[in-house]
Amino acid sequence: MNTLNKIIKIKNLILIYFLLFFIGFFLSLMFLPESYDLSENITDISSFMDVFLYNLKVALVIIITGIFSVGLISSFIVFFNGLYFGYFFFSNMPFLEPLHFIALFIFHGPFEIVGLSIGYALSILIPWSIIKTIWKHDFQIKTGTARKFLIYYTFHILLLFISGIIEYFVITHYK
Repeated sequence: MNTLNKIIKIKNLILIYFLLFFIGFFLSLMFLPESYDLSENITDISSFMDVFLYNLKVALVIIITGIFSVGLISSFIVFFNGLYFGYFFFSNMPFLEPLHFIALFIFHGPFEIVGLSIGYALSILIPWSIIKTIWKHDFQIKTGTARKFLIYYTFHILLLFISGIIEYFVITHYK
C-alpha cells in the first residue's frame, strides 16, 4: 500500500507540474508582441549535448530550489518555463514551416516535459521526505526510498537526454 501511495503522490505532483506549465504556456499569449522572430535562438546549438546540458541545468535548478523551498520556488520556475515555452511556441508559429514547427515541438516535447515533470516531483518529494523523517525522529537512511529517488532521477535524466538528441537533430535538419 505504501508504494501505491507513493505512485499516487508522484502522479499528483506530475499533474500539478502540467497544470503550472500550461497555465504559463497559455498566459504567454498576453505577452506576445505584434511581430518578433525567436527562431534565431534555435540555431546557436552546436551539438545535442548543448541542448541536453541546458535542459539538465534547468532540471537541476528546479530540483535544488525545490529542495530548499519545499517546492515553492520550483513551482514558479515551472510556471515561467511554461511561459517561455508558450512565448516561443506562439511567436514562432508564423515564421516556421508547418512540418518544421510540428517536428520541433511534437517529437522532443513529450520527452522534455515529462522529464522535467519528474524533476519537479522530486523537488517536492525529497524535502517532504526529509521533513517527515525529522518529524518522526527516525534518522535511519531508508534504502528503499533513496533507491526510488535514484531511479526517478535516472529516468528523468534519460528522458532529457533523449529529448536533447531529438531536438538537436530536428533543429539541424531544418537549418
